[in-house]
Amino acid sequence: MVPNYGKEIRGATFERVDTCPGYQKGDLNALKIYAHDIGLDLLRNNRTWTADGTFYAYPSDFAQLFIVGVQIGHLFIPCVFALLSGKASLCYKIVFRFILSQNIASPNCLMTDFERGIYQSFQQVSITKVADYFDALLVSSRNAPPPEVNMASVKKFYKFLAKNYIGKVVNGNFRRPPTYPVDKWNVYSRVIQSQQLGNATHEAFNSLLKSGPKSPHPGYIVSWLYEETMNVINHLRLATTRNLSLVQ
Repeated sequence: MVPNYGKEIRGATFERVDTCPGYQKGDLNALKIYAHDIGLDLLRNNRTWTADGTFYAYPSDFAQLFIVGVQIGHLFIPCVFALLSGKASLCYKIVFRFILSQNIASPNCLMTDFERGIYQSFQQVSITKVADYFDALLVSSRNAPPPEVNMASVKKFYKFLAKNYIGKVVNGNFRRPPTYPVDKWNVYSRVIQSQQLGNATHEAFNSLLKSGPKSPHPGYIVSWLYEETMNVINHLRLATTRNLSLVQ
């Protein structure tokens, strides 16, 4: 059992879910979820989310700190924090189910790393197809490869792309579904609209955690997360009140 920390901070509800009393340490169902009301409102009112985990700053009773936030222009705002007991799809499903239970609709786009557990637990949305372009590129590389190119390595790379991101062609014209369908990772429409392409701003936020101790005390990490959340929200408020542009 994990002690209870961060139920309320400065009078505001922060801890939302605590299943730890009902499970042994290490059980995948044992987790804690934290969120400020403002963070939930931001998820409710923004259609682009980003999700990522960090394996540096989390209490020793858990396996990672998983963060879900919103992307507004170039600004990432953390909204929900979860101390998870593993990386299995079940852990992420519990987090996303909590979010959606708060009268929050699924996002139009969820930006995250290609971690199978996250991907399987939540389906992101993108647009367009690139299979035809991939095939054309493959044919051109076979027809006229530069002499200094190691074609064995190129073919191995293409096989990797085909299996995981495009779909492998079998029997001449049938393409098997890839591990990650094209419409789940392609960013063509975001490029056209000059939108943020990846979760680099989220990764930058995660890097801030490395300024503190590794495997910190639960009370420390919960308080720190609250303070950092409010700092980012205050930056957003400042930009809004001064009519500053959060460029893409």
